[in-house]
Amino acid sequence: MFITLAIFGGIVGLLIIAAAVYTALSIRKGRSDTAQSGRFPEGTRLHWTVLDYGLLFLLAFAVLFLFVDLVAVLRDSRPYPAFHIGYLISGFVFVLLHAGFLYIRLLLVLRASRPKGAVVIEEGTEPKEAYQSK
Repeated sequence: MFITLAIFGGIVGLLIIAAAVYTALSIRKGRSDTAQSGRFPEGTRLHWTVLDYGLLFLLAFAVLFLFVDLVAVLRDSRPYPAFHIGYLISGFVFVLLHAGFLYIRLLLVLRASRPKGAVVIEEGTEPKEAYQSK
């Protein structure tokens, strides 16, 4: 069972590395097309990349494995050393940071993809002269 999990973890790790390399190469290709402007190409910030999806997938698996480990420790804590709870807490802190950074990335992508002259329409407001007859 542990060999299967180790092989699966290795495959997931290689897929995430491949997604990172693919994203870096696509950004580099776009950067070379912008003639050394020193800025990111416009299209790279406007959408989620393959790496973003990979990191979301990795976050889901990290939460799943940490939750399973927590349930196992809470069921029977005798075979685990006392510092294993500290490892679990630090794992949950790192996963929380991962989720926070992904959320910030999503907000930045949504903000960058909004048109520059977008008008925000406020629902529920009425004109000032709505009740006055002329």
